[in-house]
Amino acid sequence: MNENEWFASAYDDIVGSEADGLEQDKIRDSLAREYLNAVERGEIEVASEMDAARAKAEHYLRPIRRSRKDSFRKEVRYLLDALNDDTILGADDPRLSQAVPVGNGKDKKLALWSAEDWITAVKARQKNVQDAAQAATEFSDIAAEVIGRMTEKEARMFGDMFGGAA
Repeated sequence: MNENEWFASAYDDIVGSEADGLEQDKIRDSLAREYLNAVERGEIEVASEMDAARAKAEHYLRPIRRSRKDSFRKEVRYLLDALNDDTILGADDPRLSQAVPVGNGKDKKLALWSAEDWITAVKARQKNVQDAAQAATEFSDIAAEVIGRMTEKEARMFGDMFGGAA
């Protein structure tokens, strides 16, 4: 069994052990303990050095990119203020050297963004909003149907409608 398969299975097992659910920190810590035990027992193919390095890079890259995307509007507003001489940093502003996701699958140093990159970024963000709204509507429709069926069948838990499958 590879690590990905193992983690998916162990995640389901750990979360399934608590009817009220588990907080992410507890899930993570339980997975870590179980993972070490499984490696010791030889149940898991350990990743190659390159795979481990990629996973570590992804581990650090994902929150950096998320943070940059989340603060992007505020950061650009500061830079626009610099163009109006409302800040002291101007061309020396370190934000210009930061890599930022454009929205087309590429990340680019902010100082190197073209007008086309700005247009791409706007379109990508608009599409994300549309996709999120569509997904929320679809989920709401599904949830309403599930709730209706649970009410009809007087089911306390979703699994009760399937013969108590848990």
